[in-house]
Amino acid sequence: MNKDELIAKLDLQPLEGEGGLYSTIYRDELSNAIYFMVVSPDFSAWHRLPQAELWLHLSGDPLLLHTIENGQLVSNQQGHEGKSLAYQVPANTWMAAESLGSYSLLSCFLAPAFSTMELIGRDELLSQFPNIANLPELFHE
Repeated sequence: MNKDELIAKLDLQPLEGEGGLYSTIYRDELSNAIYFMVVSPDFSAWHRLPQAELWLHLSGDPLLLHTIENGQLVSNQQGHEGKSLAYQVPANTWMAAESLGSYSLLSCFLAPAFSTMELIGRDELLSQFPNIANLPELFHE
């Protein structure tokens, strides 16, 4: 299936604030899962969640998932040609993502279920982590 067929089949809709496209796979009081697609040149802007989140690459081009862990930038390439197919982002960790091609399709899993997301601007993130010189410019400002 191509990108447009996947968008239609999965009923992917724009994800306000963060960027990308999503649809809910399931949700209950304990957990939830979504399909999430990053279509270039769009991206998933820097944000964090109070829960740990598992990102699982399903199809398309590799995805570069950036996190800030222990004050350091970590860039994890996910995809069939990447280093791994899955990555767990710890709770309360700043993250952002970009496709390394035309699109990347993933599933994202949260437990407990999604409650809130915090976006951050470039200046504020840089002030929190002034030692990160090569911070990817993934902001919707």
